Amino acid sequence: MRIPSTTLRGRLLNNLRVIAAYCTERDTLLRSIKTALVVGTVLALINHGEDLLARQFSWHWVAPMLLTYFVPFIVATYGQVQGKRQRDLSQTEEQPAPTLYAEELPAQEL
Repeated sequence: MRIPSTTLRGRLLNNLRVIAAYCTERDTLLRSIKTALVVGTVLALINHGEDLLARQFSWHWVAPMLLTYFVPFIVATYGQVQGKRQRDLSQTEEQPAPTLYAEELPAQEL
């Protein structure tokens, strides 16, 4: 059975919207920035520490230095998005079906 492209396209766009919403949440951005600053600084010192200590700054390693901070940011954001998606999916699966009969409702204490 073939899925119509509009349905597949609609699901893809919806997933991208959800991912974009998770990525732009304040707590996601703050945690990713903090992670990138710590991990990126450690990696920058490992990769370019000798040049930094010798004060031999060169423009040819500006792009690698930026990538040193960008990669941990992307990895931290990806991990948070996947965790939030799993959390939200498990919460929707765990919700009980609505009760139809009054006798099935728990007794309320007065």
